[in-house]
Formats: sequence, structure tokens, C-alpha cells
Amino acid sequence: YFRDFAFRSVTTPEFERYLRATLLREHAGAVGDGELRAWLYGTGVPASAPPAPAGVFAAVERQRDAWLSGDALNADAWRPQEWMRFLDTLPAGLTAERLAELDGRWRLGATGNYEIARSWLLVAVRNDYAPARPRLEEFLVGTGRHKMVKRLYEELARTPASTANRPSIA
Repeated sequence: YFRDFAFRSVTTPEFERYLRATLLREHAGAVGDGELRAWLYGTGVPASAPPAPAGVFAAVERQRDAWLSGDALNADAWRPQEWMRFLDTLPAGLTAERLAELDGRWRLGATGNYEIARSWLLVAVRNDYAPARPRLEEFLVGTGRHKMVKRLYEELARTPASTANRPSIA
């Protein structure tokens, strides 16, 4: 897929044709036509989606609360969704030392997963974490997906430096 569609966009109908001609041809019967159309053209998560394991986010939130209280973070086996939940629910007002601890141990600023990177950078902006600024700039300049940068720009617009430099509208 990446070789065939490198550096260009593909529409959903194009993707469907490609999928049917390649992957589904090799794995006939893996997914029915109705299920495929629900995934490609439906709204929300299709009924055939596997359920999320119960309690996963509750466990992440317990880890977050323990970490905020000073305990070590036990996240060696976390999936991207668990990291995103952890980062997206961290409060503002964290110290640079706590953020350096997170980044130093888990290399959040260097992750290749853009969803985790965005969540980490949102935490960094909310907490005015200066060591993340070069990565933030690189991320904003190098990422073209609206979904990935919109919340970062919104959060940047809320920072004291941003609001202090805004011209007033008279």
C-alpha cells in the first residue's frame, strides 16, 4: 500500500478497490461485504469492532493518580491508547522536573507515534515546558494533518505569552 500510494492521497473508493484487489483477494472471507462497507462508509465504530478490554482506562487513571502523588509510573506494557489517556488527563501546573522525569524515562518527545507525540506536546504547552519547544516547532512545521495540529495551536493560543501579545480589538 505505501509503495503504491506513496506521496499522494487516496479516496475511500480507491482504497476499497485496492483493498479488494490485494488484501481481500489473498484473504477471501476474512470480512463480509456489509462489514467492509460499515467500516469504510458508516458512521461511528461498527458493531463488528472488538470491544475494548474493560477497565483499561481505569487502570491508567489509577497509575496517573499514583504518579501525581509521587509514585513511579508502571507503563512498560502500555499501548498508544493508554499513553494518550494518561497524557490527555494530566493536569496543568506540573513542574519541569516531573515533565523531565516523564520524558527522560519514556522518551515521549522522541516517540515516532504522532498521536502520543501530540498528547505529550499538549502537556508540554499547558505546562510551559521549555525543553519541548524544539520538538513542538518541528511537529507543527512538519505535520500537515489538521487533526494533529489543531489542538496544539488552540492550546498555544491560550498560553500567557500568546494572550499577552494579542492586540486588543477596539
